[in-house]
Amino acid sequence: MPQGRSLATVSAPPRVLERRDAARSGRRERDAPQLDREEFRARLDGALRDVGTYRVVALRDLVETRFGGNAFAAMRGLERLQAQDLVRIESARGPRGGEFRVVSLTPAGKQRLDSVARVAGSRQRHWHGAGSSRQAAHDVAVYRACRSAGERIASDGGQVRRVILDAEFRSLVARRVERIRAEHGARAAERAKREIAAELELPVSGGKVQYPDARIEFEDAGGRSGRVDVEVASGHYRAGTIAAKARAGFAVYSTAGGGGSRSLSLPRTSGGGGRGGGRDDGGLVEL
Repeated sequence: MPQGRSLATVSAPPRVLERRDAARSGRRERDAPQLDREEFRARLDGALRDVGTYRVVALRDLVETRFGGNAFAAMRGLERLQAQDLVRIESARGPRGGEFRVVSLTPAGKQRLDSVARVAGSRQRHWHGAGSSRQAAHDVAVYRACRSAGERIASDGGQVRRVILDAEFRSLVARRVERIRAEHGARAAERAKREIAAELELPVSGGKVQYPDARIEFEDAGGRSGRVDVEVASGHYRAGTIAAKARAGFAVYSTAGGGGSRSLSLPRTSGGGGRGGGRDDGGLVEL
């Protein structure tokens, strides 16, 4: 994990946070639509799953994506999750020094999601802890890029089943390669690395496995499985690097300008990927 300033839990009063977020979302409290209990719980469950899947999500992204811009409902729900020790709302700084707030799981929140996933038969891995500001900013960008790719999948009638972050891929490859290295030596480990990469459908270039920032496994309208490998191109990416990532089959998104993600290469969808996930059950949040 990149080194950087650790995140600090936000200590501003709840009402101050609500007013600030309401101003940013362009809504006044009297104009915010009221959510019934079941809808509110479903939206909160979705927010919790997003945070666990992507490790860190910007607070404003959850407001827009999971609560339809209703900052008051979002803050009421997220503060309840924080009081239950399931999430943390924290402060981070972006590459240009701007401060923003992010949401991450606590160990208890991860345990809650893992329990529900086991019951649902899901293979989705969950993460807790925000880490450094640099890591948080990157995770926020990955969430936005995957959201854009997921919207394309949904517009074609598909449904996302599982998201695999680069850290999960790296762990899978490293664990198996190191075991073979210890038992059979460096040459066997090098062969094994290529075999494992092929098994995971990851490209190898210059002897190095190329990991996407995230892989989205989905089911299309016809019930066929597919995938999109997502890469976030930050400001230091050169044109040649972006081109190489696109040639590897990655859907490359730029973080330059604004708060969203701009597609630099169209996502590749391919059949034959593993079927992740199971039923998307709720029951995550105690109200």
